[in-house]
Amino acid sequence: MKTELLSRFQKKPRASKPMPRKNRTPIRLPEPGAPFPLPAIIRSRLQSISGRTLRVSWMEGILWIIAAAAALILVQAGADWLFDLSRGKRALLLVCDTGLFGWLAWRYLITPWNRRLTLEQAALRAERYWPDWSTSLISAVQLAQRPEGARQLVESLISKVAKRAEKMNFRAAVDSSHLRRLKIAAVLLVIALGAAGWWQWPKSLVLLKRMALSNIPLPTQTIVIPISGDLAIAPGESIDLAARVEGVIPRTGRVEIIYAGKPAQSISITPKPASRDLFSITVPNVQQPLTYRFYLNDGRSPEFKVTLLYGPVLEALAFEQAPPPYTGMPNAQLSAGNLSLLAGSRLHIEGRASQTLKSAQVKIKGGAEPVEMKIGPDRKSVSADVPIPAKDFEGFSIQLENTEEMASHDNTFYKVEVVPDKPPEITYAPGQPEMATFIETSHPRLRFEAHDDFQVKQVILCCQISDGESSEPAADTSKIVKIPVDVAQPAGRLVFDYEWKNPGASVAWKEGTRLNYWIEAVDNNNVTGPGVGRSPVRKWEIVSAETKRQELAEKLRKHAESIEDLSRTQQQLRENVGELIKKEDSKK
Repeated sequence: MKTELLSRFQKKPRASKPMPRKNRTPIRLPEPGAPFPLPAIIRSRLQSISGRTLRVSWMEGILWIIAAAAALILVQAGADWLFDLSRGKRALLLVCDTGLFGWLAWRYLITPWNRRLTLEQAALRAERYWPDWSTSLISAVQLAQRPEGARQLVESLISKVAKRAEKMNFRAAVDSSHLRRLKIAAVLLVIALGAAGWWQWPKSLVLLKRMALSNIPLPTQTIVIPISGDLAIAPGESIDLAARVEGVIPRTGRVEIIYAGKPAQSISITPKPASRDLFSITVPNVQQPLTYRFYLNDGRSPEFKVTLLYGPVLEALAFEQAPPPYTGMPNAQLSAGNLSLLAGSRLHIEGRASQTLKSAQVKIKGGAEPVEMKIGPDRKSVSADVPIPAKDFEGFSIQLENTEEMASHDNTFYKVEVVPDKPPEITYAPGQPEMATFIETSHPRLRFEAHDDFQVKQVILCCQISDGESSEPAADTSKIVKIPVDVAQPAGRLVFDYEWKNPGASVAWKEGTRLNYWIEAVDNNNVTGPGVGRSPVRKWEIVSAETKRQELAEKLRKHAESIEDLSRTQQQLRENVGELIKKEDSKK
């Protein structure tokens, strides 16, 4: 193409005779391809096309944005006024609006800036607008950058193009007639928006705030201000739905309740007598999710949801009793219906919940503090060790709370029977009197047995000088003398034949003294004990030798009398039997 353009400006040489050769000095020509400086007039004219193209695109984009904004505000505000759009729907519309404005900005503002016309593109646009340019303008631009052919011809071409460009308005090559219609549409929409806003002021301001996702009610004569809002409850609970009104206060209103999968229900409500602007209603025993909305005069509240939260439940539970070490008993697995526990034991509880847990605790009935349960790494398994006291422990329940702070309800109560560790029991051997007399030189001898559920650890003989006829120990325990009895080896059952060899070293063992005595046995319970068992109180009396002889003689006399009575009784029986035999013989 460039060769053809250059050929037009080249003149055909005339025919002439051959010239004789002469020695000539070679002319220095610029190196091929050295660029020419493009005349400022051409550059400025082409840049004006590029600049005007960008400005027209920007103006078109701004007009589109203005027109779209006005139209969207009118349409969406009207839809919100008619249908009371929820906040979620308004948020969706706002996202769509943002996407539309972003696309318009990219299409008409950002893309034209990134793709601004180069000098060659501007030259081509001018040649399309003025076809008589043919290809001279683009050729001048290209040859100035990359010269080809004779330099004088290129300079001549560029010079002619510059002279012509100086007389032309290149901005005319950019059409902007379509902006007029768009400008009229944008102005009309803005005027309509302004008129609607002025006509409905200040309601229009409220609608604009709602478009910006403000959670305020529609600008009606009666403005409903919700109080209860969204609720999350456990199944079976009652809910209080309440709203306050501003502006025109109606005499009655209604609440529309919609249960999941069921038609809407309308319930009439009236204001509270003490507060005429407060409307409320109680819905008992809610067993299904629902939505509700207040309709008061021409005002209505947003739609609110009532969701049911099901607390965690125990899917598995196991119990293990760890008896006190002093018992020597092994751990035992227990069932929930047979929680009979020895006082002082520890109850190990393990379970697994149906939901992820935030906390868990064992609540004890009887006065003890709750026991916090350990939650496993899976946030569902729980465990705890509960000490079993000797008293004030009736049972327990397990309270769970999930990560949404929803607590378990109707927790099972596990009744516990606390079995106390019985103290040892002391039994006297047969034949020992409750009241015995001794002389000063005598040594009392006791035969008895001590036994316990586990082990008897210590045995003590307790003595106290009697201050009267009472068989009970005196209240002053400081006067009690305790003499340890040797225990060879603690055991569950111990039999003693104990002789108190030196009573005078511990008590006033002399004539006329009366002593109350009893035996105490101590078990090995080091958790809730120790348990102390006590025998019945018996008496000793120290008498003179003469009194003791008289006592023995009296015993012998009574013994002899009893023998004589027994002999007479036997004789009488023999006589009776003989008479019976004679009567039987006579009858035969």
